[in-house]
Amino acid sequence: MRTLKLLVWGIIILYLQIFLAAKIAIASIIPNLFVAYVAFLSVNLRHENAVTITFFLCLAYDLTYPILLGLNTISCLILSVIVSTLQKNINKDRFSGIALSMFLLNLIYYSFFLFYYLFLNQLNLTQVTNFILSVLYNTFISVIFIYILVILDRIKLRLDV
Repeated sequence: MRTLKLLVWGIIILYLQIFLAAKIAIASIIPNLFVAYVAFLSVNLRHENAVTITFFLCLAYDLTYPILLGLNTISCLILSVIVSTLQKNINKDRFSGIALSMFLLNLIYYSFFLFYYLFLNQLNLTQVTNFILSVLYNTFISVIFIYILVILDRIKLRLDV
């Protein structure tokens, strides 16, 4: 039941990412909700379930950007594996641990895109600046979003029909 609930949340996050995230962009940097969701999913589900849900949701998200087809999926799958293997070493109750973890995950995630643009064409100062701003802005968004997911996870709803 928990896996189904997190899958439904993932579909909602996919819609939010596609339709709402572009509206809260700062300096053309669109926040990525999937980094926080993949981290939350990998901590709360078995590794196989987390990787499966991550694969299908990120593949669906990749279909909206055909130029980068597969890059988002591969990077999110690698993040899922990293979080699944290292989650026991992270103190999840402290804000500093979560903020540092989100910073490192965003740094790894956006490094894939930086290397992609490095191999695609010559890297310029604008892309490096966007990389740094993307990591910082998305770390801020990811920390807020991970706490929202934790709060939503603790809410128990029952329907009496």
